[in-house]
Amino acid sequence: MRQYQIRITELAEEDLENAGDYIAYELKNSSAAENTVSGIRAKINSLVNFPRKNELDEDELLAGLGV
Repeated sequence: MRQYQIRITELAEEDLENAGDYIAYELKNSSAAENTVSGIRAKINSLVNFPRKNELDEDELLAGLGV
C-alpha cells in the first residue's frame, strides 16, 4: 500500500500544543489534554494511508491546496 507524507505546519503544531496546554493548565485536566492531543495526532497520522478519507476544507483557498 502506498504511504503519503504528512506535513504539519509550524502554526498547526503550535495550535495543537496550545490546545493541550489550555486543557492541562486552564481546565486542570492533564489526562484529558494528553488524550486529546494524542488522539488528534493519531488521526493526522492515519492520513498516511488514506489521505482522502476526509472531505476537503470548506474554505476555497484551503481546499485548493488539498487541505
